[in-house]
Amino acid sequence: MYRIGVIRTLGASHYLTGADFGAEGRLHPHDYRVEWTLTGPELDALGFLVNLELVTATLEGLLAGLEGRTLNDLPGWKGLNPSVERLARHLADHLAGAKARWDPESRVTELEVKVWENPTAWASWTARP
Repeated sequence: MYRIGVIRTLGASHYLTGADFGAEGRLHPHDYRVEWTLTGPELDALGFLVNLELVTATLEGLLAGLEGRTLNDLPGWKGLNPSVERLARHLADHLAGAKARWDPESRVTELEVKVWENPTAWASWTARP
């Protein structure tokens, strides 16, 4: 299997809900590090899994829409705890939904989004689009 990826950052805020999380229960920012990994068994005639420019543009477009936002306020997140796990799945689901844009030849069999909340803590979600 071939595996490629891109890394970008996202500045967003959140506050945890549902229990006493101390300082994490108050609105606070994160400089998230987002890693998007794509996996597939075959390369195209030029030796690429997918066009990295398309992949990068897709991720940057998604993150631009979240930059500076409060995750608690995202559509569909009302009443949900905006954990780093939930953010990883949210991003992966949106990227998988845009697969026709960045993988027009359908060579990618798996994608993973890993979100680093800080230098030592992360969560990920894997999808098979």
